[in-house]
Amino acid sequence: DFSIIHIVTYDHKEAYKLFQVLNDRGKSLSEGDLLRAKTLELLETHHANQSSLEIVWDKILKYSQKEIDNHLRWIYSSREGKRAGRNTLFDDYFQKIYSNPQEPIDQAKSSDILKLTEDLNKEVLIARKLSIGEWPFRTRAPITAWDRNRLSLLVRELGLTITIPLLLSAFYLGERKFADIIWILERFLFRYKIMCSQHIE
Repeated sequence: DFSIIHIVTYDHKEAYKLFQVLNDRGKSLSEGDLLRAKTLELLETHHANQSSLEIVWDKILKYSQKEIDNHLRWIYSSREGKRAGRNTLFDDYFQKIYSNPQEPIDQAKSSDILKLTEDLNKEVLIARKLSIGEWPFRTRAPITAWDRNRLSLLVRELGLTITIPLLLSAFYLGERKFADIIWILERFLFRYKIMCSQHIE
């Protein structure tokens, strides 16, 4: 049994608010879905950027809800140097990553929101590669296959996905330093967790 309720609103702001409230019950939306709705609402009067933003969010949210949550949490930790709250990821992103934009949104701020989300999508792709142990660079530096395989050993074999925020940050240091950091992490964490049975958090 089920009921269908038809609600009509003539105000876009009310429509977005209704979407968020109704989808905050029962099977919950991902934090990404809520961020998508909020950023699209902010760009309501900037149609070109809003259309582009919608395409970017479709790319970010094409994975499972668990993967999306992991990606967003890893990226937040990588950027902010601390974890997002257990139940506050949406608020944390909106305040820290999007700098809590206030309406009305001008064209420059609209473009900033689009750029921030495009950057987020790029980091999602990197985080996804890291999470499956795939080397995130197109190899140009003299990195051996053994060095590249260390990433898979660290993340897949040892299951140390807790390192992904640090690895996301290390990605921007370049391929050689990234490989060095993986080597250090592998040695340290293997000894600390596997040999000494210590908590690595």
